[in-house]
Amino acid sequence: MGLDLSDEQIAAITAPLEPGVIVAGAGSGKTTVMAARVVWLVGTGVIRAEQVLGLTFT
Repeated sequence: MGLDLSDEQIAAITAPLEPGVIVAGAGSGKTTVMAARVVWLVGTGVIRAEQVLGLTFT
């Protein structure tokens, strides 16, 4: 994907399909991980793009 991701971020992106929460400090890449997870889930055929609702609280 061209991103410099940590092992923890990769684990969050490729985690099994179930509800999840990511808690981390400002600027740590939470939104990037969420977007990458959507790309990974759709790209691997786990879900369809129409099934995605991503919410962030800022």
